[in-house]
Amino acid sequence: SCLGGEQSVICFEEIRRCYLDRSDMAVVLLCLAYVERALAAQLYAAGWERAKKAPLVAVLERAYQDGVLSELEWRTYGDLARLRNSSAHFRAPGNSVMARAVRENALGTEVLAKDARCAIQAMARIVKRQSGQRVALSPPDE
Repeated sequence: SCLGGEQSVICFEEIRRCYLDRSDMAVVLLCLAYVERALAAQLYAAGWERAKKAPLVAVLERAYQDGVLSELEWRTYGDLARLRNSSAHFRAPGNSVMARAVRENALGTEVLAKDARCAIQAMARIVKRQSGQRVALSPPDE
C-alpha cells in the first residue's frame, strides 16, 4: 500500500526503470515527484487541506514543521528540489549541471549520477517510513 495512490506506485516503477537505464536526470525528477506526492498525501490524511494543491516547497516546510521530516531530511529534500529545478526549469548558466561539473571537476554525467543516487536514498527514507519496505537498488554498473 502506498499513501500517494496508484500514481505513486507507477512513479516508483518508472524510477526503477530510469535508474536501471541510467536516465539520471529522470530519476531525480521522478524521485522528487514521488516524495511530494507521498508527503502531501500524508499531510492531507492528517488534515492539512492545502496539501491538495501545495507546491513542493510548501509540502516540505509543512512536513518539517509537523515533525514528519527531520531537519536533515528537510535540508536534503530542499537541496534535491533545487537540483530538480535546475533540470526542469531554465536557470542561469552558473546553476547548471555543467557549471556544477566544472566546480566539482567531474563530467556532467557523473554529477547527474551522484544526484540520482542521492535522490533515491532520500526517497527510500519516505518509502521505509510509510510502508516499512526497504528500497534496495544496486548501481547499474555493479
